Amino acid sequence: MSCQLTQNIPIDTCKSNIGGIKSIFVMPFQNISGSITVVSGSVTNIPIQSGSNYQYYRYDFRKETGTFKDDLKISDENASVYSDQTVDIEFTRVEIVKRNELLLLAQSDVSIIALDNLGQYWLYGASNGMVPKTFDAESGKKYGDGSKYKLSFTGVEPTYAYQVSGGLVPALTVPH
Repeated sequence: MSCQLTQNIPIDTCKSNIGGIKSIFVMPFQNISGSITVVSGSVTNIPIQSGSNYQYYRYDFRKETGTFKDDLKISDENASVYSDQTVDIEFTRVEIVKRNELLLLAQSDVSIIALDNLGQYWLYGASNGMVPKTFDAESGKKYGDGSKYKLSFTGVEPTYAYQVSGGLVPALTVPH
């Protein structure tokens, strides 16, 4: 079976491409109650259980301390394509409120919507969820180092992360 290409990709002549993520929205993966609706690579519906305890929670962090990575893996010998997904973030200041929330977060696979610095939302762990891998607390050595939490989530999905319609996000999240 042949996979037909569908379009050209021109060079982007604008110099408005910035990296990093601003925020993530996190919810236990088990709260998704059905199939996510995707149209042309964009999520138009995420069915979640009813009730305020089943919404995404927004986690904000300082600029240049969050990233996502989507590594498409291609196995010629097995004729398979899949994506290794990673979301890494840092919270400044080690403190009890963050500690307690992170201990809860570490206990289950999650669904993550990442808001990048271009204003686009991306869904990580759409089919299989994201696994909390490492949650490190660091004191720093010097005054300027500050204390911080470093979090890493990983997942394996059948494709790249899907874009999420910005209009959909407010309906899925706990008011901020």
